[in-house]
Amino acid sequence: MKWSPDIEDVTLANQSATLYTTYNLITILTQRAFLPSTVALLCSSNTAQPIQPVLAQAMTARAISINAAKAVARILAVVHKRALSNVPLLLTGAEITIAVLCIDWWIIKARDDKFAPSATRTIDPYMQDVRLLLTALRWAAPRWETAQEGL
Repeated sequence: MKWSPDIEDVTLANQSATLYTTYNLITILTQRAFLPSTVALLCSSNTAQPIQPVLAQAMTARAISINAAKAVARILAVVHKRALSNVPLLLTGAEITIAVLCIDWWIIKARDDKFAPSATRTIDPYMQDVRLLLTALRWAAPRWETAQEGL
């Protein structure tokens, strides 16, 4: 099965969205084990110094998590737009994805002054995804109590 936003069969679209979203959420949760308990290590990385193996591993896990979160955001945007029926997956995926993107946003902002002057271009797509996912949560809130709690 392959994910595509243009799958015509609603049942197949739901199944595909469920599989691909679940895969990406598991990827995020798996990579969490390789991230430091605080973001201070990720915020203080300096490219002029030699990179420690722990930091390199954490940066790799962060990149994998961010890519998985972006994939979830794209899938959930279609789930919301097409009003597919897997609302519990939409709620869980939206909350985890918003958390991952916001944490990375904080890391980018903390590093922006020192290391990445062009980081603003990276932040804008994150915020578009976050806004879209919050819209999906607001859409689900009248019918799903957990959506209301997530807002």
